[in-house]
Amino acid sequence: MQGNSISLLQTGTCEILAIQSGDDKYLPAQPLNFSLEVKSPTITSANALLDQVQTYARVPQGTTYASATAEITLKGVTNDATAKVCAADPTADGCTLSSGAGVANPAAQTRYIEFAFHVKDLDSNPLPTISYRLLLNGVLTEINSGVALETLNGLNIGSGESADGSLFAMVPINQKLDGAYLIIDEGVTDPSIRLLMSLT
Repeated sequence: MQGNSISLLQTGTCEILAIQSGDDKYLPAQPLNFSLEVKSPTITSANALLDQVQTYARVPQGTTYASATAEITLKGVTNDATAKVCAADPTADGCTLSSGAGVANPAAQTRYIEFAFHVKDLDSNPLPTISYRLLLNGVLTEINSGVALETLNGLNIGSGESADGSLFAMVPINQKLDGAYLIIDEGVTDPSIRLLMSLT
């Protein structure tokens, strides 16, 4: 203890006794005893996050998953789709304009991953809101969260129709996809698709 600061050096019970002496004007204060329990920090790892989504079906990419309203197939994953993203939108993060064209900005030290989907509407209602998350090295990253599938890359899917589209996630340029998972939720209050796709 130094001044008003207390440094916790190890786990266990820490007891603090506060004593204030008196003077010619004031009587001594009653001693005050305070104790607190110091515990080890909780470290959230990739395994812990996987445990949190253990109710999800774990399937390899290429598997089709159908609910009552939609059928979703992850057709493939492009490890570096930065050139494609920058050509379409030079203002996107990690891109720059060069000679009138959008190109990757090396200083950004990032790259884009492309997730290519085949989507089919299975009923007469508009497709529900879909949430996509990438689980990479224990970190969950939102990918176009809350985007309705019929608006994916401008797609307009009617009842019984199907179409292809892509979503993109930006990751560090040297980040590998080993042990990565793509999580798909359909619906907001009552998800009917809970899918965890292994990307390796």
